[in-house]
Amino acid sequence: MRAKILSAVIAGLAGLSIAASAVAETSFPRAELDDEHEKVEVSAGGITARVLAEPQISGGATEVVPLLEVIVDGRTVLRTEGVSAGSDWRQGAAEIAEMDPGNGTPEVVFSSYSGGAHCCTRVIVASADKAGKWTAHMIGDWDGGGDYLEDADGDGTGELVIIDNRFLYAFDCYACSAAPLKILAIRDGKPVDVTRDKRFEKKHRTWIKAMEGWAADRNGEFAAGFYAGWVAQKSLVGEGKDAWQAMLAAYEKAPQDEGYDICRTGQPMESCKPEDQVSVPFPDALKAFLDEAGYRF
Repeated sequence: MRAKILSAVIAGLAGLSIAASAVAETSFPRAELDDEHEKVEVSAGGITARVLAEPQISGGATEVVPLLEVIVDGRTVLRTEGVSAGSDWRQGAAEIAEMDPGNGTPEVVFSSYSGGAHCCTRVIVASADKAGKWTAHMIGDWDGGGDYLEDADGDGTGELVIIDNRFLYAFDCYACSAAPLKILAIRDGKPVDVTRDKRFEKKHRTWIKAMEGWAADRNGEFAAGFYAGWVAQKSLVGEGKDAWQAMLAAYEKAPQDEGYDICRTGQPMESCKPEDQVSVPFPDALKAFLDEAGYRF
């Protein structure tokens, strides 16, 4: 029961921010650990994915670590660890999906959660090469509670649909921040950014509507965190310039902001010399941020 309660808490926290959940419900075979099960498994396409909760000693304390086993023809071909969320929380999920058409074998997506309100879900993709050798590929640690696997364009092949975490806290609080989608495909076990592929335009426009619906509840006040993500997301469908002008029109009606720090040399702030740090109005800071993040229009 504890895992279900904590999952509900995480979902509630995620619901506070338009940035926190980027995906629809998955239709891929899935198995997930909970407090009632120490072992779960799912099978599809001749592959069985088994997730186990294994107690381990770390720093003198016991913690529960989720483990993935991939079984083919009755033989365990891969075993890999996820990330622990603490001493007694059984968590971790496996999904089986065709993600890499080049190898002829479905992939296994293994997700585990480190705990905390905002971070992080670790995603590992297990895949076989053309010779049948299985490897676990660390894909990334991302904000939110997981469920990133989705057939984003309806072609039967799964992608990982996340949000660009760089936008969280960049101009506003976490719950006040919007972030554009990122879509990753798997090729030869590695993530490939396919966000700007035209086949995902419908997905991007659906996300824009979700962003705008969230912003409509803010009673017309200017929200820097929203406009940062919204302009970036609009640029993904070729409407960045129009979105920029709409942002400027709204900004002109808003109270003057206190300024945002940027680096005049274009370097990240953490590596910027003090003499190169300047405070500029939100539009200037946003333009610098978007350019550095690759959202140019």
